[in-house]
Amino acid sequence: MLDTYFNFLQNIERTLGGGRGVKYGLPSTLQKVIALFRVDAAEIRLNQPILAELRLPSQFGDFNRITSETPYTEAVITGAEGHLGTLVLYGSRQWSDNELRVVHLIAQQLGVALENATYFAQMKLKTSELKWIDKFGDSLLNMLSSLQIQEVAGRIMSATKDLLEVEEASIMLKDYESGDLMLWSHTPPEKDLSIRLKPGQGIAGWVVEYGKTAIVNDVKKDPRWEPAIDEKGGFDTRSIIAVPIILDDEIIGVIEGINKVNDIFDESDAQLLRTIAKWSAIGVGNANTYEALKHTTEQLADAKKQTAMAHMVLNLAHKINNSVGAVRVWAMEMADELKATPHPSMEMRLMVENVLHNAEETLLMVRRIRGATELRPGDIRPIEVIEAMETALQFSRVDAAVKVERHYEDGIPRVGADAERLVEVFLHLMNNATDVMNGRGTLTLTCRRAQNGTVEIMIQDDGQGIPDHLRSKIFDPFVTSKSDGLGLGLWMVKLYVELIGGKISVTSTVGKGTIFRITLPPWEK
Repeated sequence: MLDTYFNFLQNIERTLGGGRGVKYGLPSTLQKVIALFRVDAAEIRLNQPILAELRLPSQFGDFNRITSETPYTEAVITGAEGHLGTLVLYGSRQWSDNELRVVHLIAQQLGVALENATYFAQMKLKTSELKWIDKFGDSLLNMLSSLQIQEVAGRIMSATKDLLEVEEASIMLKDYESGDLMLWSHTPPEKDLSIRLKPGQGIAGWVVEYGKTAIVNDVKKDPRWEPAIDEKGGFDTRSIIAVPIILDDEIIGVIEGINKVNDIFDESDAQLLRTIAKWSAIGVGNANTYEALKHTTEQLADAKKQTAMAHMVLNLAHKINNSVGAVRVWAMEMADELKATPHPSMEMRLMVENVLHNAEETLLMVRRIRGATELRPGDIRPIEVIEAMETALQFSRVDAAVKVERHYEDGIPRVGADAERLVEVFLHLMNNATDVMNGRGTLTLTCRRAQNGTVEIMIQDDGQGIPDHLRSKIFDPFVTSKSDGLGLGLWMVKLYVELIGGKISVTSTVGKGTIFRITLPPWEK
């Protein structure tokens, strides 16, 4: 059924056309929603007169059957600018969790499409009011006609070059973790640039810091100019015009035109670039909303695969537990018989002891698999994270040849977890790091408070890194680069971290090393 919902969501995206197809696509989409969920009617309630402005109906289906006592379910319709309204489905039925998730995803898609449709309508109005926009309307509308983030970037750059008549263009966006400006898109796109500016640095940094337009027709005479950027990119910048990109009253970046062709920049160019920046903000905001929606939709599809794999491993663990448990009982009986034998064979005694030892090891592994997937009453308690990391380090395979660097912040809040299982998580990651460094190198342990209040733990090695073909599936069961490994360790680590409300991710560069990053919510009494 998840495949049906996933295909249905993709079909809605095509029908609505990112907002361009709303006039004909909205009635068709709502009728399909009614048929899919077998409800009587659907209604869109918006906080703004969007439907009236677009001359679209708000009710669909058989409202003659709807009374004040008819059961219904609701989903919030949101857009780049926040809450737009509510999607209401009327009908007497039982809703599953997956169905409710799909209804919410449909509402989000409606929000993006309706908001885009209003932008298109507003743009048409502007083109009739401003003669110079009438000339450039197609280019500006083209910037909003895609929801693919890279395509949006390319269209903004193309529009900026064509409309401003400049040699090159660029967009820099804020990195909200560091506050730096990062180059997001530029022309020519084939140049691989990784440029970062500190707040206030360069002309772009000044524009973002003060929220003002900068017109510089001779950069060599401007004290804000950063010549290092030209050196890195191989440019010859002579003049720049730059304006802030503002979304929801917040400056999110800067858009620049570089080197006016056969002319100098003036206020008319600034007026045009401010208009491009306004629609760029809308395009970036819509594309980001779409990317978030796409990610959620993909998670629905991925949930089916993850659930199936989890059930398979747990069923296998159950069968192993029963079989090995029986072997353990028989081995214990044999050990008792050997104790009662006057002159037992030493070889037989060692064999029975080995069977018992291996059985205990296997049963311990089964208990760990089960422990990673279920919480029992009293499992969650306040735990000191740094203390758990140090305990794991003490029992790890890290030896004297490995240099350990610690970066622990003071005042780290406790997290909710089972102490033994959390130590096992850190122990597994530290042992993996030691193995890939072949017992030498640098192991870096970090524990700090993230900006959003969560506790961030990083375990970093400078080994050979994770091969490209394994990186995207490193947390799947039975995936391993070790010849003698089962491939369950990282899968169990991920399951337990998520079980206690956390997240785990990995970044790795072949030949340079790997960082495992865990974020955990602070303990709440």
